[in-house]
Formats: sequence, C-alpha cells, structure tokens
Amino acid sequence: MTEDHQSLLQAATRKRERDKQSQRRKRLREREYISSLEQKIRHLENRLNPGHPPPPPSPSQCQCQSPSESSSISPASPDIFGFPSPPSTEVSHSPTQPYSTFILSSTLLDGLLDRPVWLRLPLYSTSQKGHHYLIRGETFAPVIAQLRATRDLAVLCPDIPKPIDLLFGGSSNTLANFIVSELSDLPLLPPEKFASSWLIYLYCRWLIRPSQATFERLPANFRPTTTQLVQEHPISYDGIFWPQLRDNLIRHGDKYDMESVLGLLSCTCRVRGGFNQEIIVRKNDGDLQVHPGFHRRFHTTDEWGLLEKFWIEYPELVEGMDPGIMLREESLISLVDA
Repeated sequence: MTEDHQSLLQAATRKRERDKQSQRRKRLREREYISSLEQKIRHLENRLNPGHPPPPPSPSQCQCQSPSESSSISPASPDIFGFPSPPSTEVSHSPTQPYSTFILSSTLLDGLLDRPVWLRLPLYSTSQKGHHYLIRGETFAPVIAQLRATRDLAVLCPDIPKPIDLLFGGSSNTLANFIVSELSDLPLLPPEKFASSWLIYLYCRWLIRPSQATFERLPANFRPTTTQLVQEHPISYDGIFWPQLRDNLIRHGDKYDMESVLGLLSCTCRVRGGFNQEIIVRKNDGDLQVHPGFHRRFHTTDEWGLLEKFWIEYPELVEGMDPGIMLREESLISLVDA
C-alpha cells in the first residue's frame, strides 16, 4: 500500500468519525428541542384549559417541528359569528396512532392566551367537510349571529330560560324555540332532552354575548377544550356533554355516519337517577321551576352516564373516556330506583 493511499484511508476514516459525531450531536439537539417544545405545549395547554389539564403526551401522541421546519399559518380571520379568530394551523392526521396528531404553533396558542378565558371561542367549520359530517346544527350559526346583533336580547334570549319555554317552545324566547325545534326529533328520553336543552341554551347564550358571567354558568365539562379551540369542527359537536367525546369526534368524526352516531348517543345517554325523579316543580301557584335536585344532577359530571352499547358500537369515539361513565344494561334497574 502506497503512502498516498494510506493517507487517503486515514483521512476517510477521520471524516467518517467526524460525521458520526456530528450526527450524534444533531440527534441530541433535536431530542432536546423536541423535549422543550413538548414542555412548552403542555404549559400553554394547561394555561389555556386550567380546568381540564391534558395528560403528558407520549412521543407517539405529540408531533413537534424541528427548527428547520415551519408550520403553515393562515392570517387571522373572523369566525362564523363575526368575532376575530386566532390564526389557524395546518392539522396532520395519523391513522396508525390512537389519537390523531396535530401541529400547534406557539403563535396560535399565544393568540388564544392573549384573550380572557371566557372569550376563547371554538373554531367552527364554515363549510361541510365531506358527506359523513352531520348537517344538523349548521343553522345555529345564523340564529346566533342574528341574536348577537339584536338590542332586545333580554326578551329574545334571557340569560336563564324559563323551563316551560324549553319544554314546549312557542314563546317570545327565540333561542329556546330554536333549540326545542332542533332537538324535537332526537330519541332522547324526557329528562335527558330537557337537561340537554338547558345546557345547550346556556352554551349558545355564552356564544351570543360572551362574558365572564355567561361563561361561568357553563358546567366545567361543557366549556371548550383545547381541541375545540384550535381545530375546525361542526358546531353540533359542542352540544355533547363529555369533553373527550367531543375531541374524539373532531379527530375522527369524518369516518362515521354522524346521524347514526348522534342517534345512538341520544338513545344511550342518561342522567343518573333522572328516570323517576321530578324534573319540574311549581310552588305556591308560581311559575314552573327546575327541580333543584335534578338541576344539580345534570350540571354534575359524575351524574351523567353512557350505556355500554355506544362503547361497543363506537370504541374509537370513547377512547380515553373514564370507564366509570359506562352504564351496563343491568344498571338501568338501579337508575330507576336511584
């Protein structure tokens, strides 16, 4: 072997070793950068949704960008009700992971965090995304926009509805009439239909005129999740009581016939102990009132359950939900006696 040939081999060996060290340092920097991004995202999400802190994401559930990558950010635009929305971000889905991943920019989260919690409005779809999406609920937007512009809000949409308006409709309360009409053909049992109507009314009332007072009337489970704030979705999803189910629908809803999903959900959701309990009372010839015990029940997370049939039919949509929510068929007997 000539001296020149040996020098070339030694130079090549040194170059390979330098390349290996460079690659190791690069991988170390990327791991450190990804770890710092994960910590920042968890910190920002905890600030964004203090009542529902998300679990620490695993590497398979979090997709972060390296310093050389940039997210696709669109400029801020008004939402479907006319309020300015924070910039949206491109969402990537992964069918091989238990949860669809999406890339969030700090710009998006910072834009939301600049607002008070009660003014962080969900990001709604302005157009239907495929034929599997539920059309029901798309008429909420023009009704809410109309009420938002009215000066007679106290008459057409008071903060707290009268129970009789949500039972029968046909009153001067425009929002109550609309909700009664929208829920009229859903196969909900009377207690669950009234409870759902009441909660949806409070939610829409917050959307119409957002304030700290209207936001605080919402049960904690009914307040928007981080996913609702950063991913476009049909407004109809927001009327579902369980946050994890709403998030799962936003991630996976386009795979399903949503009329069937909503129909089975309506048949299988229950307010515990609501079957044989009074839901409306009248005292001293006064106006009808919600029974205090029932009012407490449907405002409380642990008092809602979902029959096992829905879990069996749509396992992907209940993934991540508390198993204690599941009600087995034999539980119906105890629900009646509760």
